[in-house]
Parts: sequence; C-alpha cells; structure tokens
Amino acid sequence: MDDYLRNHLVNVFFINIAENLHVVNNINIKAPIEDVINQLNKVKQVWNRHQASLLKVSLIFGMNLNKAFRAFEFHKGAGTIEGTWNQFLKKNIHISSPYARKLREIARRFSVFKKFYNLGIPFTEFYKRRDEIGNMLESDASVKLFWETP
Repeated sequence: MDDYLRNHLVNVFFINIAENLHVVNNINIKAPIEDVINQLNKVKQVWNRHQASLLKVSLIFGMNLNKAFRAFEFHKGAGTIEGTWNQFLKKNIHISSPYARKLREIARRFSVFKKFYNLGIPFTEFYKRRDEIGNMLESDASVKLFWETP
C-alpha cells in the first residue's frame, strides 16, 4: 500500500496556483479582531474556488485558522470579544467548527512538508488518508526528506 500511496501522491504533484496567498503571515494575534476576520474571509474566498483541486489552499486556510484561533483566545482573554470559537466561526467566517478543526489539524501536521503545497489532491481525500500519509512519512526517512524539501 505504501508504494501505491507514494506513486499516487507523486502523480498529483506539481499543480501550481496563480493567486497570491501571502496573507497567511498577515494575521497578527494582537490585531483588531475585525482585521483577523477580514484576512480569514480573503483566504476563504480563494479556498472556496480551489478546495477541490489543490491541497495548498487548504493548508494555508488551516494555518490561517490556527493563527486566528490564537488571536481569538488573545481577544477573549483581553475581554474584547465574547462567545465561543464555534460561534465566532459560524458568525464571521461561515464555516463549521468540525470542518475548521480538520483544516487546522492538517495544517499542524503537514504544513512543514513543502512539496505537499503542490499536490493536486482534494482536501477530503488527503484528510481521509492523513494517518496513512503520516505513517508513510514516519516510516521512511528518505520519503519524509523528499516531501520536506521545496
């Protein structure tokens, strides 16, 4: 099965996206929460257009969600916002908490693997196989190195 997965991932490799997704680094924990919401919605628009064909957009959206969660916690601790993360996502980003959790998990586990950003694979397929992919990366150092290097 490892060979099949390895071959399948390589076959969907090297899909590029022309859109500028530098916004991942623009979320500042201490920024006004309205700015965080605007940044997330910009990334979500790109994600909506490409989520079915490009893993990169889902990884970036997940990273943005991870940063936004830290910003949410900062603002909640400062008393500038109320409610739960789930309520925040539904009201401002219009995404369910369970789906956001999946995006955040994939970003946490796989965003360091730079070649994954060029995979033309739907997020749902990657998510279903995340444990298998994680095991593949951990079981073979050369495979892990391949996917880590740009």
